[in-house]
Parts: sequence; C-alpha cells; structure tokens
Amino acid sequence: MSWFLDNEPLSNHTDLLSMDGNRTTSILSFWPSRSDHKRYLRCRAENFLLSGSALEDGWHLNITYPPIVSLSIRSSTKQHSAFLEGDDVRFACEVKANPPANEVGWLFEGKPLNPDDSELVVSFRSLLVRRVKRKHRGRYQCYASNAEGTGH
Repeated sequence: MSWFLDNEPLSNHTDLLSMDGNRTTSILSFWPSRSDHKRYLRCRAENFLLSGSALEDGWHLNITYPPIVSLSIRSSTKQHSAFLEGDDVRFACEVKANPPANEVGWLFEGKPLNPDDSELVVSFRSLLVRRVKRKHRGRYQCYASNAEGTGH
C-alpha cells in the first residue's frame, strides 16, 4: 500500500493484513494544513505478484479555515507609512479563506468606522481616507469572517 499527496509519497501509515491474508487495510495519519487545500490525496494498492493489479483511489482535499487577513497601505504619492495632512491614504485588505469570507469590514482604534465621516470611502476590500487629517491618526484594522471564524 502506498499513499501520495499530489506525487509526494507519504510514509506515516500502518498496513494491517487480515487473518486470511486476502485483505489489507491501510491507515494514514495525516494532519492537513491550509496549504494542502485542493491538493490530491491518493492511495495505491498493488500486488507485485499479479501484473496489472494496481488499484488507486483519491480525493481532492477541501481544507476549510478561518480568514487570514493582511493589510497594506499607500498614499497617492508615497509607498510607505509616513504621510502628510492632506494626502489621500488607501488601505487594501487581502483575505485568504475557505470558504470565502462572507463579511469584510474595517475598524479604527478597535471600533467600527464612523459611517458619517465623508472622508472615508469603503469599497469591497479597500478603505480610502481622503485628505487625511490628525483625527485620522490611529490604528486601522480590517477583519473578515466565514463559517470557520473571524480573522483580524
């Protein structure tokens, strides 16, 4: 019995032979991570005494995990995080999740953004702070949620 993840052999398995010697059961110990999502796990059985006896079965893995978010920032004139009053500053929220995030939102100093602030423009996974002022100084976060949880 052999196990493979894509074409990489996996060795952490135990093979049990039935008392009559006609059946082998193979038990794989495998701890998938999110990087294994969509990879192909397969088992191959072959009796080397019988030519053409190989049998195989496999599955495309569907690994679910809560969102992982990362935030990038830039201004209309700069690519770093030191900005001047009056600059436009754009935050981009990158989300990796399975299942896909069903909610993406923004926090300022740990609280939801003020919807009445006309200088804040939220669109999909980006936040634009127009003509930044001192009142906009602070900690911005994006968050995303799916059925597996929420990531900040």
